[in-house]
Amino acid sequence: MSEMDRGTTIYDVIGGYTNKPKKVLMIVVSEEQYQTLKKIIDECDPDAFMIMSEVRDVNGEGFTYEPRM
Repeated sequence: MSEMDRGTTIYDVIGGYTNKPKKVLMIVVSEEQYQTLKKIIDECDPDAFMIMSEVRDVNGEGFTYEPRM
């Protein structure tokens, strides 16, 4: 969060295969920031399971958007 100036949502989950508690992080970054984020994750946990998906729209605290008319 401090390196990229981005917020993170953390979910407590149970692994379906291992049945062990885990954490899931949800982070929204720009396409330009993705490689930096991937490098940080690889350094912290080389075995991390990651899903990357393009996002069409993000609204909420920390994001600015055009008011809808």
